[in-house]
Amino acid sequence: MSIDTPSASDGDLPSRAELAARVADPEESLAEATAADDIKKMAIIATRGTLDMAYSPLILVSTAATFGYGVTVFHTC
Repeated sequence: MSIDTPSASDGDLPSRAELAARVADPEESLAEATAADDIKKMAIIATRGTLDMAYSPLILVSTAATFGYGVTVFHTC
């Protein structure tokens, strides 16, 4: 257990219905936010910093963009 985690007695724990409601609310919000969005989206994470390792993600990005995807590439070092 972490120091930041407060200890809770059995009476303080949320019920299963409360937990299900917490999960359902963000899922409904996400569905509403993306309902009108017709663009397919893709995220690619490039984990190597060399130019040789950048070619594959760039090929994937250009191919996905050709097929109408909105593509985001994250480059890491």
